[in-house]
Amino acid sequence: MDEVEPVLEVLSLLSPDGVPLDLLGAAVPVPPEELDRLAAAGSLRTDGDLVVLDPALAPGLRRRAQDSGRLLPKAGAVMRALLSAGFPEGPAAWAERERGERLVSQVEALEASVRETGIWGFDQEHGDDLFRLRRAGVAFLSGIGEYRRALALGERLLAQYERWGPDDARAVEALGAVAAVHEAAGRWAAALPLRERALADLEWRCGPADPGSLTARDDLAGTLLGMAAIVGQNSAREQRLDGAEALLRRNVKLTRGDEAANLRARRRVAEVAVEAMDQNARKLIKRLIAEAQRIFGPDDRETLSLRRLAEEYGQNGTVAALEQALAEHERVLGPADPATLAVHHQLAFRLSQADRAEEATALLERGYADSRAALGPGHPATVSARKDLDYRYFIDKRLDDVIPLREEEYAHRVRAFGPDDGDTRVAWRDLVQAYRFADRYPEAVAVVEREYARTGDPDLRSGLAELYVLAGRPADAVPLMEALVGEASAGHRVELADELAELYASAGRPADALARYARTAEDLAAELGGRDGRVKAAKRRYQAALERFGPPTAPRTEAELAAVLDRAVTEVREGGELTLPTRLAIADALGTGTAGRLRRFALAEAAARKVLPLWTQVYGPGEPDEVATPQNMLRVARGYLDGTVLRLEAALAASAFNARLDMGNDDEDPRDATAAGLAALRTVRDALADDERTPETVDEERQDPADWTTAFWAANAYSNGDPWEQPDPERRREFWLWYLEEASRAWSAAP
Repeated sequence: MDEVEPVLEVLSLLSPDGVPLDLLGAAVPVPPEELDRLAAAGSLRTDGDLVVLDPALAPGLRRRAQDSGRLLPKAGAVMRALLSAGFPEGPAAWAERERGERLVSQVEALEASVRETGIWGFDQEHGDDLFRLRRAGVAFLSGIGEYRRALALGERLLAQYERWGPDDARAVEALGAVAAVHEAAGRWAAALPLRERALADLEWRCGPADPGSLTARDDLAGTLLGMAAIVGQNSAREQRLDGAEALLRRNVKLTRGDEAANLRARRRVAEVAVEAMDQNARKLIKRLIAEAQRIFGPDDRETLSLRRLAEEYGQNGTVAALEQALAEHERVLGPADPATLAVHHQLAFRLSQADRAEEATALLERGYADSRAALGPGHPATVSARKDLDYRYFIDKRLDDVIPLREEEYAHRVRAFGPDDGDTRVAWRDLVQAYRFADRYPEAVAVVEREYARTGDPDLRSGLAELYVLAGRPADAVPLMEALVGEASAGHRVELADELAELYASAGRPADALARYARTAEDLAAELGGRDGRVKAAKRRYQAALERFGPPTAPRTEAELAAVLDRAVTEVREGGELTLPTRLAIADALGTGTAGRLRRFALAEAAARKVLPLWTQVYGPGEPDEVATPQNMLRVARGYLDGTVLRLEAALAASAFNARLDMGNDDEDPRDATAAGLAALRTVRDALADDERTPETVDEERQDPADWTTAFWAANAYSNGDPWEQPDPERRREFWLWYLEEASRAWSAAP
């Protein structure tokens, strides 16, 4: 076995999942006949281009080689083979990711073998080579967006830094490598102390004007710029910009003897000026562009960077100028270069401003596709391009196109940072939101169910219960809501208990729904006393539930309604007002159960529509797809009863219109138009709750206006005032007489 043992010993140092044949051959001669013999003996097998050692043999092979002094030379041969293979860099990282990931696994396996066996003299002879491999592996993993793995490998680099101390050049390289990973991941604050330590070490060892110190100073300034770019206008942002400028101006001073280096340093100062919106940036950039063209030529990256900076500042930010800049960048740097993608973003923004949305979208789609294909889904440039395209699709209401982008973003965040990272949680919420907005509730349920099963987070129960209802699975929502009711505070329990009762009803459990309403009323009475308004409201909700779920009661007749209306006509003709007790009697006479609810809503809807022209005369008819309008209130209220609009949609629409009324409610708004809007808003509550028969008081003057009925708001709109504020008496009488005629016709709204 002596002639084949070198092959097995090399394999024992590398990945148990297999070693590429070309890598193995670079470390030790591998005659094909020897592989065949070892495979026949069961020592290894081949899997495509991989050679896989029997894992049971590896520990013994390493021990024997260590005891005989052969393991250190074998480890050296492996190191040379790995270095010779080299990790793919830059744009090639994603294209050659399979080869790069194989190399990472080989490096990690070699490290594990060294730790387990304790190879004598390895650190002295090969520590520097292992450092170079680790550093290259960190850069590769970061380049394909595998930040967790990159940082894990980077931590081992930093461990070597602590052992070497600041007087070793590799220490600074380790700090810079790990800082670069944090920066690529957008974790600027984590990179900052590493950049500061690297600069301090270099200045202490080499002096402030050393090229390494100049680079470290520029890197630290870049970190401060990155931190400033992600915060709003505040003192912390100003401090970071001031700090970056001070570092870069020192580089300008220290590079006066090097024209090219000095220009690069001044270009970086200009970047700070643009970020700070400094008025002096315009002249500085113009001067630098002329110098760059003279020193580097018109197609150099430095010159293109300055032109892009000018466009970002707004000097040449026209669509035509940006189109020319994009063509130049694509020609010189390629379509997937991060600098080219930055111009994509600027041009798309300008196209949107110029009402050329379709062109902006097409441009963003092309930029994203180019970046993803060349750099991979996790590269910072691709992440940025994906966010730009997501936003464009979202404002265009292309939700089915938004969802694949958010699915990919969430998958990237999980892979890059783990499922519990803060940015991953944001991506998860964005994905669930997109599913909801697109009415793709089963997919939203699946995502939230997986997360709930993984974490058991009680904060997810409410949202999951709501999604179950929206997905037509109320029975699955019941146990979640029961748990929430059991854990809720006293102030929140009543609201949740009512939601649970409605869930019971939706799940086909009417007896449980009725029992839940009864228990809520009993618990509140015991806690607050029978005279409390909240207790009375709970009892009314129980009575309404009793009508819905309890034993059937004798139906009202049309003759009973006619008798009530006759008395009401007399009241209006004599007093000019239809009092609340009389309106309650009419509501009651319209019947119980579903039939009564439909009749009462038909009457409320007719009242709101009668005064709707008073709104449109002032505010116009609104757009057909506009949410916060009285027209939409009437649509969603009727749609809810017809089963074409979800309860959540109706409630959200009402909330949006209520917010509009609140923002526009001042002394200059016409009272009749506002009251007409409030009448339409109240129809949504009529549809959702049917509570017109159960007011807190018998006098609106003592009521909260939020509890005023649709009819009362409509009467106020028609007569331009509340009854105690001297409205037009004839128009108020006219409205109420019309209302009574409409009440008679409302009987036919249900059989």
